[in-house]
Amino acid sequence: MKWFVKGDIDGFFGLFADNLLQLLLIFTLCPLVCGFSPAFVAGTILPGAALSVVAGNFFYAWQARRLARAQGRDDVTALPFGINTVSLIAFIFLVMGPSIARQATRGWRGAWACSRVS
Repeated sequence: MKWFVKGDIDGFFGLFADNLLQLLLIFTLCPLVCGFSPAFVAGTILPGAALSVVAGNFFYAWQARRLARAQGRDDVTALPFGINTVSLIAFIFLVMGPSIARQATRGWRGAWACSRVS
């Protein structure tokens, strides 16, 4: 069973570009909508998001490889894993933004602390 086939490079760059766009959206929208400092976004949110994307893709690849071995097939592929654009925008504008606005007296640090306790 081959680890890489002809279309894998195209698929990788397509998924890479999509996930990079999502991370750039997070980096842009979180300070504008939520008032997070760029240092907080770059140092806390982006590493967590990037780690989840990498871990998710490895997990799906492992599942596909396991299924291919179990069924003796060579046409199994992993589902691409990443952040959904619509969900990202909805979450920032409809969940994070209002939550921080509601706790405006405590600022974004208070909203972050409350979200970590819940």
